[in-house]
Amino acid sequence: CMALGPVDPELGRNTGGVGMQSRMPLMPLPHKAFTKAFEDAMATGRVMIFELDVDGTMLLIAVIYGWTGGVKGSIACQRTDDLFAVTRAEMDANPNGPKLIMGDINGDLGNFHTAQDMLCNGGWSDVGSLPHLCEDGPNQPTCHARAMANSSRRDYFLANDKILPAITGYRVNSTDVFPTHQPVQIR
Repeated sequence: CMALGPVDPELGRNTGGVGMQSRMPLMPLPHKAFTKAFEDAMATGRVMIFELDVDGTMLLIAVIYGWTGGVKGSIACQRTDDLFAVTRAEMDANPNGPKLIMGDINGDLGNFHTAQDMLCNGGWSDVGSLPHLCEDGPNQPTCHARAMANSSRRDYFLANDKILPAITGYRVNSTDVFPTHQPVQIR
């Protein structure tokens, strides 16, 4: 089953956008925004929240696609941080329960003030940085954009304290089948 959001209207071509794919019996359901700010953010094609009914428990999963070039102090960094801020507010407006934020944020996680505050003060964890969960060690690179560029970590899973105990593993599936980004998986 697949659910897709709109593409990024700024790009002028069918690119960008986020979505979620799952296997039956799980079906990703698009989330109806609680906040106007999140509704506006969804129109950018850069963020959506999906809901999964997992054995009677509603799991909220936000998918973020950050703006390219999220270097500290850049406009792209601020715009991506704004996505984190409205996503955090939307998650907080929902009932208490298991929640994930994932995606290609196009920058180092440390560059985004809101993400750092969530990790330090908000009960969220960067799953790919937790040694006890990472099969090949923490902070593995997920992106190799160009032949002459160094590999970097641009794809993340953030888990709140309600879902983290259920996560038993994390890995970057470095198959070289996919250009640029490698699949990032949690169990």
